[in-house]
Amino acid sequence: MFLDISHQPASEIKRHFPTIYHKLATLGIDITNEQIPIIPAAHYTCVGVMVDHYGQTDLRHLYAIGEVSYIGLHGANRLASNSLLECLVYRCSAAKQIKQHIEQIDMPSTLSKWNENQCHNLDEQVVIQHN
Repeated sequence: MFLDISHQPASEIKRHFPTIYHKLATLGIDITNEQIPIIPAAHYTCVGVMVDHYGQTDLRHLYAIGEVSYIGLHGANRLASNSLLECLVYRCSAAKQIKQHIEQIDMPSTLSKWNENQCHNLDEQVVIQHN
């Protein structure tokens, strides 16, 4: 597969993509008149709170949207390009769901104590995964 922007003026390509232009030039690819070879790659997920199609977590009446959520469409903790649209769509979906059920929610008078049983030191897990 290839990307091709050689139809654009060379001066515009060099101005708009200077880093890419210079990097690929060191590899012998002149993107002003050649295609850029590409390969499919894994689209990684960077953790996130798993939610349903309404942004609902597995804790009743707790919603997560935006950078904190893992919806599964575009990964998690990534608010660029398509995932921005994902954030807007799920914001509306969560708001509609909350509006439908807001009257049925009983607010607790006290909060439960913090439970560390399911917490992990992510720094250690990253080192293990990288090794």
